[in-house]
Amino acid sequence: MKFILKYASLIILFFLLIDKTKIYADFTASNSNIIILPLLIILIILNIIILYFYDFKKQNKFIYNNLVVAFLLILFGIHLIFDYRQSKKEIKFQLYVPNNSMLKQIGYEIKLYTDNTFEISEYWHGESRHYFGKYSLKNNILILNDEHIEDKTQDQITTSYYLNHNTEDFIALNTGYYNLKPHIR
Repeated sequence: MKFILKYASLIILFFLLIDKTKIYADFTASNSNIIILPLLIILIILNIIILYFYDFKKQNKFIYNNLVVAFLLILFGIHLIFDYRQSKKEIKFQLYVPNNSMLKQIGYEIKLYTDNTFEISEYWHGESRHYFGKYSLKNNILILNDEHIEDKTQDQITTSYYLNHNTEDFIALNTGYYNLKPHIR
C-alpha cells in the first residue's frame, strides 16, 4: 500500500500525459493543450525530484524509483511509437462534408487510409475532435464500421456511401445525409 501511495501521483500524471498526447484513438484536442502539456511535464519532473530527494534523505536505495520511472518512460515511448505510426499512415481518400464552408474552423473532414482505417476530424474554433475506426470499400460501396458514427458526428456522416468515379464524390446511401466531397489537392 505504501508503494502505491508513494508513486500514485507520478503514475496518474504519466497517464494524463499519455491521454493528452494520443492520436491513435478517439480524442479531443484543444488550444488549452499549450498550457496543459508543459504543466504536466513540469509536475512529472518535480514529482520525480521529490521522490529521489525523499529517498536520499531516508538513505534508501533508488531501486524502486528507477524501476517505476523506467517503466513509465518505456510505456510513454510505446505510446509515442503508436502516435508516430498513426501520423505516417498513407491517405487513400481525403474527404469533407460540403455543407460547411468554414472547414478547419467548423466542420468534418474524413481521411480513409490505405490500411482500411479512417479518421474523422471535427473542427470548431480552437478545438477539434477526432474519431477512428475501420472501413471497407467493395464494389464502390464505402462502409464505415462504426455503428455510432451518426451520433458522434451529429447526423452529418452516415455509415454507407457509394463512390461515384466521375466526380470522386461519395454519395450517401442513407437519406438525409450529405455526400462526401474530395479535397482538392
